[in-house]
Amino acid sequence: MLILKKILMNIDNEYIPIIKRYSIIYNIPVDINSDNYLLGTMIGKEFYQLICDNKNSEEIINSLSKYKNCKDYNTIINIINKYIDFNLEEVKEEIKYELLNTKVSIDYYDNTVKVKSLFDYIENDEYVFLLNFNNSSIPKTTFDTDYITDNIKELVGLSLTIDNNLLLKENTLNYLSSINNLIISYKDESSFNQYFPSNLLDDMEYEILEYERSFNHSNMSNRMIYGMYLDDYIKYGIKNDKINLLYNTYSNNSYLSYNNEFSGIDKNKLIKFLNNELTLSYSSIDNYYKCAFKYYLSNVLKVDLYEETFMTIVGSLFHDILSHMNDTDFDFDYHYNLFLMDKQFNYCEKFFLDKLKNELENIIKIIRKQEMIIGFNNKIYEKKVDISLMENPFVHFKGFIDKIMYKEKDNNTLVSIIDYKTGNPDIKIKNLSFGFSMQLPIYLYLVSEGEIFKNIKFTGFYLQHILNYSLTKTKKDKEIEKENNMKLKGYSTSNQEILMIFDPTYENSEIISGMKVNKDGSFSHYSNALSDEEINDIIYLTKEKINEAMINILDGRFDINPKILDMENVSCKYCKYYDICYKKEKDNIYLKQKEE
Repeated sequence: MLILKKILMNIDNEYIPIIKRYSIIYNIPVDINSDNYLLGTMIGKEFYQLICDNKNSEEIINSLSKYKNCKDYNTIINIINKYIDFNLEEVKEEIKYELLNTKVSIDYYDNTVKVKSLFDYIENDEYVFLLNFNNSSIPKTTFDTDYITDNIKELVGLSLTIDNNLLLKENTLNYLSSINNLIISYKDESSFNQYFPSNLLDDMEYEILEYERSFNHSNMSNRMIYGMYLDDYIKYGIKNDKINLLYNTYSNNSYLSYNNEFSGIDKNKLIKFLNNELTLSYSSIDNYYKCAFKYYLSNVLKVDLYEETFMTIVGSLFHDILSHMNDTDFDFDYHYNLFLMDKQFNYCEKFFLDKLKNELENIIKIIRKQEMIIGFNNKIYEKKVDISLMENPFVHFKGFIDKIMYKEKDNNTLVSIIDYKTGNPDIKIKNLSFGFSMQLPIYLYLVSEGEIFKNIKFTGFYLQHILNYSLTKTKKDKEIEKENNMKLKGYSTSNQEILMIFDPTYENSEIISGMKVNKDGSFSHYSNALSDEEINDIIYLTKEKINEAMINILDGRFDINPKILDMENVSCKYCKYYDICYKKEKDNIYLKQKEE
């Protein structure tokens, strides 16, 4: 088999995007240096995210072990070793700089178009296409701007600028004449400038080749050229003599139309891209059910990079302090200052932090007051649960539970789950069958499937708002309103005997929002009381929705499908990718809200 050795020579940054585009259009692989950097890779993004999650070096290396066969894995390990004596979260800005400035390694293959520079060695059987043969590029003449100028050089016997330029011109001509198979081209203009051919042409013997556009090599290129000809004809009345030829083949060219549909992805390639591992969580499941294409961009391609903001810092600060509040040697100021030690804030943020510090101390007092009433004394904070769903590919579901309160009784473990929230998420579970509002049900799923306890009886699963205050009362009543705002919001068991152990005040609860018993002993309409069977149904449905999402993801089903729930778009409102998907009306999925 005859292999033609093809060389592109003398390209600059202006040529690179064009060459990459034509490489795809004509299916001609080109070994061109890329300006892709480590932070833009899957391993780089995950590495930085793990640092932002305050993981230590050992945890990060374990998490990245799935990338061992990746060519950039050793580069990441070298960066970790460089900062081995530091807490990586404290030097994350330095690491981010390295990731942004470290180019990814490139694999070069045989039988591709190689890229070389002027004066590189050329073999006799190589065909060289010399681009950019313009005055601005060849020859690279110099000017009399050296520290030692020509008038001084002449006195000390150094070569003058004009002599150096003549020598460079001669060397360039000799080099070009030594190439057996050489085709030279130059550009007249670009989007920003006009150019002139190199003055070396005056001293060269050459044959001018007339360019004749061919339509035999690329269907994609032909369609693009046909669109350009149509532009000229429709907008400016300029009719190219080739347009009739192309019309016969591409009359149904969908001119001025755009297809935004997700065209699909090969399942095997997807699993290979994921390094045979899929990690699911509440946030990723929520993304998928709101819009599968959003999940694809955010959780598969990871096009958005986590950026720490003032509000994310505040949320993490509150969670960290509350996880230590029952330590035997708890020191509020120590933990508060330790968490913020390496953080930088402006004057406005410092002002709010001072206010929030007092608020956080009040929150701890309210929670301790509640815990004096609650009948469960055993607590687990920041519990990490990792549930295996499939072996090959390896699929697992990960989650963190802020607080689990429990009590052993009659060979059963009574369990209440509490998640701290600085925002105000929807806790209604009536749309669980659509994959919405799954946060509280997922906590049930994690505890029931995570093998934390045996013989579990759930007494409740709740959110506790720790920062979302809307105080409307007079000053003396504000403390009471704060306590009411911090009551647990969620769902409780309808078994009053068990519920009373968790909350002795449940009949007119001081702990659970809306919990009240009517005069006939039944729960009020607002109590959100569930039987054991109903709680088990929620766990079962949650498990079904997780498995359904897993199967669809592994099958590469990432269609643009935003959900319209009772005429409200619940998917696109705060979506970062709204300007990417070009959503059309036919893409919308209309849902009708169900009863609780």
